[in-house]
Amino acid sequence: MPKQPDNNFKSYVHCSVTAKSQGKFTRRQNVERYRRLLQTATDKERQDYLGRLILEEQQKQKDSGDSNYPY
Repeated sequence: MPKQPDNNFKSYVHCSVTAKSQGKFTRRQNVERYRRLLQTATDKERQDYLGRLILEEQQKQKDSGDSNYPY
């Protein structure tokens, strides 16, 4: 009796690609959001905090190998 094909690999690869795309999108959106918030921040402490968040997200982008890394 022939063996049934293993379709688990295909679905795993699809999920992996989708998760990577979602992570890339989230990192990009976070940087944009923090930059908008930084423009309206008046408190020096808040500005420093948002600046650190931007740097952290940019480092995540760089570490994950996001294509078109614009920062």
